[in-house]
Amino acid sequence: MTIRELRARTGLTQAAFAAALHIPKRSIENWEGGGRTPPAYLVELIEYRVTHDPGLTGSCGHDKMHLSGGKPPVD
Repeated sequence: MTIRELRARTGLTQAAFAAALHIPKRSIENWEGGGRTPPAYLVELIEYRVTHDPGLTGSCGHDKMHLSGGKPPVD
């Protein structure tokens, strides 16, 4: 599975996906654009996180809290 496919499963923008995973947005852009290839172990870790963290898919009802790094959301 590619980084783009994993991000698509979450429905997040590149910026939100990068923030949620504490990865520079530029890295996400490079991986999705083909400029660079992420290490296989990193793709596996991100896939695990996407699969097991309901905050990334918005299925827990607290997705704003997860996406803000545990800080209360600002509306």
